[in-house]
Parts: sequence; C-alpha cells; structure tokens
Amino acid sequence: MMADKAYCSSCGCMNNGNLSYCGICGGNMTRPVKKNPINSESFRAIKLVIFDIDNTILNTSQRYKDAQRAGLVDKEGKAKRSGLQTPGNASKKAQDFLYTKDSLQKDRVIPGAKDLIDHFIRTGHLIAYVTARSYKYYEVTRDQLINKEFPIFQTQDGRDLLSLNNKPGSSKSSYKRGEFESLRAQYDIVAVFDDTVEVLQE
Repeated sequence: MMADKAYCSSCGCMNNGNLSYCGICGGNMTRPVKKNPINSESFRAIKLVIFDIDNTILNTSQRYKDAQRAGLVDKEGKAKRSGLQTPGNASKKAQDFLYTKDSLQKDRVIPGAKDLIDHFIRTGHLIAYVTARSYKYYEVTRDQLINKEFPIFQTQDGRDLLSLNNKPGSSKSSYKRGEFESLRAQYDIVAVFDDTVEVLQE
C-alpha cells in the first residue's frame, strides 16, 4: 500500500504524505487529519522497515575516537572513570560529550544506507528509526538525521517514527523489543536493520 502524497505549503513540491518535513525545501509538512483509527485494517497494511542509527546507517568511529582521546571512554567505547568519579557520573559525562551537535556532525553515512532506504521508500514502505540513544538526545538526533538527509516519517497522529530510549537502566535489547512490539501492533514490519545480534534476535 503506497503512502498518500502531500504538498509543501512553502514551496508546493509533492512529498510522501507521511514525511515530517519537505524533501526539497526542508519546510514542515502539514497533512490533513485522517478519520480512520490508528489500528484500522488499512493502517495495519502499511509496510514498515526499522533501522538502528549508530553503526547501522551512520559510522560513529570519529566521535568515539575523540571521546577516547579526551579520556571519557575506553577502547570498547565504555565510559571511563577518573579518580573518585561514580560509574553514573562517568557515563553521563561521556554521553554528553558524544551527543553534542558538534560531535554528531562527525558521523559519516555508511555507504549504501541511503540507497537502501530510498529503495524501500520507492516500493511503498515507511521507515522508522529505533535507537538505544537516551531520549534526552531526541532533538539533536532528529536534527542529525535531517542534516544527513535521512527522511523522517510520521505516524497517523503526527508523531515522528523515531524512538529513543526513555527507560533508564533497561538493556538495549529489552528496550528495542518493546518498541518493536509497539510498532508491530500498528504496522506490517518487513525488515529490521541493526548492528547488534541480540537486538536482531529480539
């Protein structure tokens, strides 16, 4: 089932009806409210592909190298404690460094990622991003995807199909399992792309 089309109120260009911003001028897209409920059969028929972000569509190696040089993470990318610093404080300091706007700009698009996403869009699929990044980095993550020219689709009720972890302390795999189950109740999920084996098993 192909997604509806919508026209940008700023430049007038036609876009996929579920996009949150115009692919030509970047203006916000507004769509008429649909009367069909979110769990109707027609909505369930929409096909969805889920992508992780870090090391799935974006190469994060440079910002982790920078964090390692700054003494904030070890070679495995885990938060590094200094002095009497608690594990929680060390993790917060490392995360705040890794997810600044400047650090995120250093990520590079993994070759083929955009082509694959474009292929799914052309064949009538919506795209969702499910990342284990903390929810507090939602806005910079959304901005990063837009700046890297990745499309952001929306649900029928206008929420971005972009999920970040809002459950501190939960494991990456358990958090993502919950998100997959929520999306499966609304869409026909045809594929999941992630760099972590445990997540793919979920």
